[in-house]
Amino acid sequence: ARRDLYPRPPHAGHNPVPGPAPGRRAL
Repeated sequence: ARRDLYPRPPHAGHNPVPGPAPGRRAL
């Protein structure tokens, strides 16, 4: 779902850029 990657999800907080785990806490 690219729609979840590029438009930042509401819980993107400290992970604004799409990474290995978009929307989740990046390691």
